[in-house]
Amino acid sequence: GNVSGLFCPSTDVSPKVLNARRLRTLSELAGNALVEKTTEAACAILARTLAKNPDDVPFALLYLADADGRCARLEQTVGSFESQELKPATIELQGKTASAQLWPIPEVFASAHRRIVRLDGVDGLPPGLADQPVSQAVVLPVTSRGEDRPLGVLVAGVNPCRKLDDDHLTFFELIAGQAATAIQNAKAAEEEKRRADMLAELDRAKTTFFSNVSHE
Repeated sequence: GNVSGLFCPSTDVSPKVLNARRLRTLSELAGNALVEKTTEAACAILARTLAKNPDDVPFALLYLADADGRCARLEQTVGSFESQELKPATIELQGKTASAQLWPIPEVFASAHRRIVRLDGVDGLPPGLADQPVSQAVVLPVTSRGEDRPLGVLVAGVNPCRKLDDDHLTFFELIAGQAATAIQNAKAAEEEKRRADMLAELDRAKTTFFSNVSHE
């Protein structure tokens, strides 16, 4: 009549929780992809969305390349970095100094392929879940269809409590894809506005010219 053991069946719901959390982030990014009309605003809303999910993205750096593809500038930062060296404002994409960086941004920009960076021994980075140090980061190209080179590069910290498996990498790839869509749409809106402003200016100049001709 004594209790000699305990049977406690359980179900692991970690994948369900992870997928729901990541899907929420991706859904918000997709919903904002067509909203912003400037590149600056598109990058800002991307950073705000990622900041809402520090469990999956402990930190992030978004760099955009200039028109010549020679330099990348830091557009947005997610997380608190203790040193400016960990988040340089500009990075040379070409030349001998391009490879002397913690983040392999020039290599990723040139190859348009992601790189995984080990961060063991790197101090000053934003902590991960439960204040654990982040030991890995993924550096991804922000690539848009129809472009011959990436628009920029995204650096994303990896949750130190989760293995960087295929699903995890796919999540980061989808983030970079949504970032590219939002930035490309914003660039298209900016270009359309520039054309509209040019046409309006030409129309004003034409009106002024013919008004002067009529007066003469």
